[in-house]
Amino acid sequence: MLTIPHFIWLFISIAIVCVTLYFVLKKKPKLDKVLTVCCIVCIISEFIKVFTQIKMIPDMNGNYYPYLSRAHLPFHLCSIQIIFIAIVCFANSEKLKRFILSFMIPSCLFGGIAAILIATGTARNGYWIITAQYFLYHIAISVFALYLLTSKEFKLDIKDYTNCLKF
Repeated sequence: MLTIPHFIWLFISIAIVCVTLYFVLKKKPKLDKVLTVCCIVCIISEFIKVFTQIKMIPDMNGNYYPYLSRAHLPFHLCSIQIIFIAIVCFANSEKLKRFILSFMIPSCLFGGIAAILIATGTARNGYWIITAQYFLYHIAISVFALYLLTSKEFKLDIKDYTNCLKF
């Protein structure tokens, strides 16, 4: 954290966020389209992370099996956003969509920004692809949250804040 590579990634992240927000806010796409694109980007990102971290480990008989460390399983708050995006994409209940989106706004925005600012140094271990995936994924969910905040399709009210706290 706060090394020269981290500052370079922060600069790249800020540039990507600015460019992406410029085009998103300029075209003003519908929420369904933004959800679909975000879902695809996040799923591809998660696959890249998982497949670059799988190691082949031998058993006692000399057979090799894939192994993935628990740290790389998608059970972090940011990774679970993919499931939330999919639920919002495919759910028919407007009440459920609103409930999940009201939780996603603060968790994506504050979690994504915090993850970018407090990034761990995977680049120094030679895993530049994981570092790029890490930053781009958190940029995607942060931009998605900013889109939701500025979207005219989704406006938060007091009930949404209480639902977010409940969740």
